[in-house]
Amino acid sequence: MITDKLNNIGIYRGINSNLDLAINYILANDISVFAAGRHTIIEDKLYLNVDEYTTKSLPEGKLEKHNNFIDIQILLQGDELVGYTALDNQDVITEYSADNDVAFYKGDNVLMPLKKGDFMIFFPNDLHMPGITDNCSCQIKKLVFKVKTC
Repeated sequence: MITDKLNNIGIYRGINSNLDLAINYILANDISVFAAGRHTIIEDKLYLNVDEYTTKSLPEGKLEKHNNFIDIQILLQGDELVGYTALDNQDVITEYSADNDVAFYKGDNVLMPLKKGDFMIFFPNDLHMPGITDNCSCQIKKLVFKVKTC
């Protein structure tokens, strides 16, 4: 897992060639103009989900894991907490779905702040729980770049 300010994203090139494609795209385009929904950027390698939602309480959250895609989550509006832990024998809530590239888990995690202008990168062994609040709900607009692992 990586977390940083969006203006530093370029320093993370070189980890994965498809991740480099996403980073280059983010740096070369106005990413704030996308409407909610799914946007294909490079067929079978890179797409973008623009999500708008209200944060939820910790008990409502579930840790998620993706096998085939790296997530780059960029917050455009609001503040949220994101639960994080490395995959290590947590209890499976929902078995892996190849159609949705997701499995859900429960287990201990650390809540980390994600604020406007921040990003987080989650790799296949990173369990993450986005959209959490610790007090009052907040309206969120987030970009989630889905980057094929290989």
